[in-house]
This record gives sequence, structure tokens and C-alpha cells, in this order.
Amino acid sequence: MAAIIDYIPRVTLSNFKELIKRQAETDKTLFSRFTLKNIQYTVMMSIEEQELIFFWEYQGRRNQKTIKLHTEPSNLGNGSVQYFLCPYTSHKCRKLFLDGKTIASRYAFSHIYSIQKESRSGRFFYGFGRLEYPVRRYGKQFYRGKTTPYGHKVWTYHKKLEKYNRQLDEYILPASRGRKPLVIK
Repeated sequence: MAAIIDYIPRVTLSNFKELIKRQAETDKTLFSRFTLKNIQYTVMMSIEEQELIFFWEYQGRRNQKTIKLHTEPSNLGNGSVQYFLCPYTSHKCRKLFLDGKTIASRYAFSHIYSIQKESRSGRFFYGFGRLEYPVRRYGKQFYRGKTTPYGHKVWTYHKKLEKYNRQLDEYILPASRGRKPLVIK
């Protein structure tokens, strides 16, 4: 059974940027705590081994997982970029997923995204829920005859709405590929 990865809690490397920076400045052991889905995680940083150690308790069992950090030069030529190394697949990644039992990158899970489970008609109507009416009470759409960024946002909204209305008028339900409908005489 594939897990829908949209709903699995995750942490990114930027969540630990402050811990990594503070740990580099001191020789004391520092740690960070956070809670996801009623599970409290404790993270310790080891500068010498370049790793993060996660501690947590799930279903009465105490768990510990060591995540290595990988540093490589930035593609812009200045500074460096850090990555997590997944403990299962050894992929370098910027996000780790925590499901209570384990901590891993998305490649370690048998995963799908929620949009992949949508039907064709469901994907068609997916965009309708994301449209929010942008008009504010005191917003100016034009200033000295030119469109403001706010005015452009309103114009884009009306264009999308017009496009969806046009598509809805042309939309035809897909033909059934299953059995023929039962006709009662």
C-alpha cells in the first residue's frame, strides 16, 4: 500500500540551521526539541561527525536515528550547501519525512502524491478550490493610468475565472469504460 506523502510530517534542513550555527560556535552539546503529530523529537548535533541524532518515543518504544550531513560547494561559487543523507537510500535530500516509526527521505517510502489519486474529472475541478477572490476594500487597481501589482492580481483572477467558466461550458463527462448501464423495460 502506498503512502500519500502530502500528509506525512516533514522537517527541512532550514529547521536546524540555527542549531548547526550555534553548535559550530561552542564546544557544549546543544539540542533542539519539536513536536509533530503528538510525538516529541529531540535532535542533537555533532560537528565532528557531521551528523544529527534524533531521539523520540513512539508506541512505548524509545527510538534513535542518526542522520549524516553532507556538505558540498554551492553552484553559485560562494559558500557551501548542506544536505541530509537518507539512512536507508543514501540519497542526499533537503527534507526528511517522519512517520513515528522511522525518519527517511521520500525515496525510502512507497509513496504517491494526493493529486495522483484524483480522477480525470477530479483533476479538472482541482483548480476551482484554489481561486480566492482577491478584491480588497481599499486596494487600487490603477495608479496614474498604470496597473498596480494588486490590479494585476485582480485581472489574473478574472482571467482564470473566465477560463474555468469557458472550460466548464465545454466539459463533457468521460464515457464509461465499464459495463453497459442496465436498462429496465
